Amino acid sequence: MKRYKIDYYKDIGKVLLIFINIYLFFNYVVNTQLSIIEILGLLSAFIILGYFVYKYFDFQRFIKNICFYLLVILPFIFNVFFFINFTFSGKEEVEKYKFDYTLTSSDTRSNPRKKVISTTIKLNTRKYDDYFFFKTFADYKKIEKNNIVTYTFSKGLFGLRVLKKYEFSKED
Repeated sequence: MKRYKIDYYKDIGKVLLIFINIYLFFNYVVNTQLSIIEILGLLSAFIILGYFVYKYFDFQRFIKNICFYLLVILPFIFNVFFFINFTFSGKEEVEKYKFDYTLTSSDTRSNPRKKVISTTIKLNTRKYDDYFFFKTFADYKKIEKNNIVTYTFSKGLFGLRVLKKYEFSKED
């Protein structure tokens, strides 16, 4: 096979890995409950892993491809860790919380000072204040009609707690 075709397929593989990283991050990493200590521990583990990758590969080859390793391969290994933790999680536990949402002003050309609902909720117990992704949702229409959120959590294979699903409902 000609060299340009090999390079072409390598580049397609790199782009594909970038999209896989983005998918894994937003579907699995953000749904994992991590404290600061756990984040520091994982960061340390991946720095050590990066050091072993550095030692394993030829130094000249590693320097040539350092961006690829740091921006694609290392995040891929990091994301796969969370994917495995999420996929092989154990027994589910359900938690229900009342929540509030706020109206915020939004300046737009068509309607200045239009009031819109924030997609970030505030739990009455303030339990998940440190976990932004557990309280932020894409569709505010589901939020505005409801006042109860039901979270379903599981303990992952590596001991990290994961948010499996959430539902909104209205208190009767």
